[in-house]
This record gives sequence, structure tokens and C-alpha cells, in this order.
Amino acid sequence: MRLFLAIQLPDAAIEHLRRVQAHCRSFAPDAAYPRDVNLHLTVRFLGETPEEKLEKLKEMLRKTISGGSIRLAASRLVTFPERAPARVLAAGVGGPNSEQLALFYASIERAVRGLGFPAEQKKFTPHVTLARLDRPLPLPAINQIERATLKSWPGPIFEVRRVYLMQSEPSAGGSKYRTVADFDLFGE
Repeated sequence: MRLFLAIQLPDAAIEHLRRVQAHCRSFAPDAAYPRDVNLHLTVRFLGETPEEKLEKLKEMLRKTISGGSIRLAASRLVTFPERAPARVLAAGVGGPNSEQLALFYASIERAVRGLGFPAEQKKFTPHVTLARLDRPLPLPAINQIERATLKSWPGPIFEVRRVYLMQSEPSAGGSKYRTVADFDLFGE
């Protein structure tokens, strides 16, 4: 099972990101744009996970995930790689509780490493992927998108109360996601 932990977005945040994607489409029409249902914030990618490890993972997440709700907002355009021709356009996520999100991520990282998952190699940059490009988008085009979306930021603040353990299933039309388990940030 290919798994990841995600924060689902409310309708208002998705609508905001759809408007940002519309700006991106005018500069990168050939990019792959995820469907609304696939817009999410990945907290931690876990990768291929043996089915026999699933119950232990869910139990660990129930014990780890708590601390109350987190208030966030899509705050700016980010690209990957940064400061280079981009392969991914994304909405950086921050907001009133961005420090709380960073602490939450660190606790998840410690917990999954304790179960034998490899350490994350990249710095945690909370984001929602808006587009994937087959060919790198040059810096002048990225600058144009940044200018076109400047007044779009920040998006609406939303309250995160649950985190979802998701399974990614590749398909011809793009990955399909299925909820495996969900966890209340209030530990209920």
C-alpha cells in the first residue's frame, strides 16, 4: 500500500486554489492540474507500506495525533525546485498556526521513524500541489505567474480538525486517493 498523511481542504480553500490554477494555466497550459478532489496538503509521505504494518501504524498515529485544531491558509506561490526552472507549481501553506503545523509535523516524523520508516530527506515545506510539468518552466514564466497571482494571497483561513491516512492508487487518469483512517486532532 502506498500511503501518506494528509490534511483535506474545505470548499472555500479549494475554490481559492482553483482561481490560482486558472492564472497558472495561462502560462503553463500543458501542465497536469490535479482535480479538486485531489487537492490536499501532504503532512508526511510514507510510501510503500506492508499491509501487516498498517494496524501498528494506525495505533501509533492515534497516540501521536493530538493538540487541537490548526488554523492555516494558502499563503503564496511556491515552486519545486526552488529558484530554478520549476517542475511543480504549488500553494505554500502558512497562516495563524504555521508554527503549530511545523511542531505537528516534527512529532509525526519522530513517530513514523520509530516504526522503521526512513527519515524524510527533504525539508518540510507545507504546500498544496497545483500543477506538475513535463518540461521545466523557466524562471521568467514563474515570475509572470507570481505577478499574476500576487493579489490572490492569502487565501481563506481554514481550521484543520482531522488528519487522514490516505492510500494512493495510480491510474491512467492520475492517482486516486482512498481514506484508510482518519484521526481527530483533539484525540477523540
